[in-house]
Amino acid sequence: MIDNETVLHHTLELIQSTDSFVVDVKVKPGNKIFVYIDSDSGLSIDDCGKISRDLEQKLNRDEEDFELVVSTSGIDRPFVSLRQYRKYIGREVKVRLTDGTEKQGELTKVDENGIEIYKPMSKSRKKKLKQQNKPVQEEFRYTFDSIKETKGVVSFKRKEK
Repeated sequence: MIDNETVLHHTLELIQSTDSFVVDVKVKPGNKIFVYIDSDSGLSIDDCGKISRDLEQKLNRDEEDFELVVSTSGIDRPFVSLRQYRKYIGREVKVRLTDGTEKQGELTKVDENGIEIYKPMSKSRKKKLKQQNKPVQEEFRYTFDSIKETKGVVSFKRKEK
């Protein structure tokens, strides 16, 4: 059976001179191989296809048959690396905490210990807080050990100029 380490090693060789990075590699029974990649500048279907073809050549199908899927990490998959978090700075994320609560907002900071997200508040709430001389900006800090998962949020809202 083909193992994760072999697939990871070959994939890293193929992307070493690019801004792409490996998010996850899974080898399931029956040699069903899934390689999830991402890039700081974005990946196209053609990019995934090229990596798939090149990886297929490195894994010898004559020695052992396999099924290979090379894909971007996708918006529906949780972040697994610090690099993914950093890529999302300035964009909206949904954070599910280990206590079961969910928070959504703009990812503003990332470091080795955790993240900060900014949640805009309504005008009426801002006005009320100003009248009470309380801070009107809601930034929340979460350590990685308090986060169960984080995902990017797709928004179809048009940003106001």
